[in-house]
Amino acid sequence: MIQYTNGSISKPKTNDILVFKSSWYNSFGHVAIVTEVSNHSITIIQQNAGSFSNTRVSYNLTHKNNRWEISDKKIIGWLRKE
Repeated sequence: MIQYTNGSISKPKTNDILVFKSSWYNSFGHVAIVTEVSNHSITIIQQNAGSFSNTRVSYNLTHKNNRWEISDKKIIGWLRKE
C-alpha cells in the first residue's frame, strides 16, 4: 500500500482507504473506503463509526499550492493499493 498524507500532491481515488487519527473516544483511529471523488468532494462508506455517524459521508476536497486536502482535521491521509 502507498501512503498519502492529507495535503498530498496525489488526489484521492475511488477505492482508496481513508485513515482517521485516534481520538479520546477511539484510541485506535478509524478507516473508511472512498467511493466517489470529484474535484470538489469525496464520499466515503464506513462501518462502526459510532452512534452519531452515517455510513456514507461526503467531505469537501480542495486543491491549492499543487496539493489535495480533505477538509477534516481528523483525516490524516489515505492508502492506495500499488
